[in-house]
Amino acid sequence: MATEDATVQRKTGGSTLAEKFIFRALAPLENAKKQPVSGIPLIEASSANNVLFRFVGQTEQTTFTFAIFDDNTDVSGGTHTSTVITVAEQIQYLRDVVFSAEFDTLWTLTQSRYYPSGVNGVITNLKYDNVAGSGTVVTGTFTFMRGRIGLTS
Repeated sequence: MATEDATVQRKTGGSTLAEKFIFRALAPLENAKKQPVSGIPLIEASSANNVLFRFVGQTEQTTFTFAIFDDNTDVSGGTHTSTVITVAEQIQYLRDVVFSAEFDTLWTLTQSRYYPSGVNGVITNLKYDNVAGSGTVVTGTFTFMRGRIGLTS
């Protein structure tokens, strides 16, 4: 895995890792933590005197753009039943295995800058297109929210 690449790997049975995907050529990569606050502005008072309330906790989300291309690398790292090398195979694997319809799937995201030890969470968005105008390189966007499904995952 190159320094700026990222990997997601499915967690099954508590700590057992299964299918994975290696995202390559990341740019840009954005990490954001949020802690929403609701404000109640007071009449005839400055904004410094607003009453602020926190009703929910923090969220952390990572979004990055990546490239899908065929350089004869199995981007499943040998975790799939067959190799995932061509652009078409990578798109199908992302669509059908990584971002499947399973509701309670937990993933581990590893990335050298933000998560070198890996963090657990869920994939919330995956899209890809052909903005480069070429069938040999497809760009995609991936969004991952840190956390767990339910109270006991």
